[in-house]
Amino acid sequence: MVDRFVLSAPLRISEWARVAERCRLEEYTRSGEIFYVSGKESRFDALHITIKDKGITIKGSLHKFYNRIKNGKADNSGMFTMEQAKEAFQILAEFSGVPLFECGKLTSYEIGYNIKTRSPAIEYIQKIQSIGVAKEPLLYEDIRFKKDRQKSTRRDKNKRKYYKIYDKQYEVKLNQGREIPNTLRIETAYKRQSVKLADLLSREGIAKTEKHFIRSWQSVVFVREYSAKKGVKKSQADRAIQIKQNGKNAYLTEEKKRHTQGVITDKQYRISKEFVRDFDTLHYDKVEERLSVEEIEYQNAVNQIYRAIKEVRNNEYTPKWSKGK
Repeated sequence: MVDRFVLSAPLRISEWARVAERCRLEEYTRSGEIFYVSGKESRFDALHITIKDKGITIKGSLHKFYNRIKNGKADNSGMFTMEQAKEAFQILAEFSGVPLFECGKLTSYEIGYNIKTRSPAIEYIQKIQSIGVAKEPLLYEDIRFKKDRQKSTRRDKNKRKYYKIYDKQYEVKLNQGREIPNTLRIETAYKRQSVKLADLLSREGIAKTEKHFIRSWQSVVFVREYSAKKGVKKSQADRAIQIKQNGKNAYLTEEKKRHTQGVITDKQYRISKEFVRDFDTLHYDKVEERLSVEEIEYQNAVNQIYRAIKEVRNNEYTPKWSKGK
């Protein structure tokens, strides 16, 4: 579930040359200072390693690194569990000769999951409007991707966490030029962190991370489909649909704006206010709400992720967050 990351660890200057040799880094000198950086002959082509300023920094795709070591392909389009992530860091510590689990800290990392879907991922993304756990719930279009290929909560330099969902099939084809099955990627990104690697990948840390991930992505809100019941006037059905989609306050704010601009009359504005006042008792059932096929499939997939994680955890121990589930 861990993919892109940035990890730093202190390293004595006397150890630089030894670690650089193990990782096959290139030596450079700038202003009289020696430092080492990944080059063409680096041992880990899925990672970028720098040794300078009394420490080592490793960043890249842990998923690609793991698959490169295991089967020779730097690929991150398939499954990748927290157990595999822990194994990957153990391999990295062994190969580099740096005790990452003793002194390594993550300053940035992503927790994600690839969901295989029946239809192209774009059909799911375009129907998603928010993620309930986020303080800023709207999922904004990402200008670096084509429309409905990726959405995320707001990101800026001060954000320590944001949520992202995107078309993994499109991303792989765009960046690697190859085809994979329909895949929807859900991801929680952590920035500006200082998390001990050993803490994140302890039993308790894994359970806490998985708990937050599942609960967050279960809270995704899809645009619902509505239809008027037989005999309901179109004007009433339109009002009811707008209120169910946007909420009473948002509907009234828009109606007030339209009234101020002269788009609707005093009478029409009064009718709108009365409709909202009586909505719960008289108008709520005038339209029927339907879950889309995409929403049902998505929620089933996330629930399946939860069941798979729970099964693994139950084979080891019972974490506090799974009791009573």
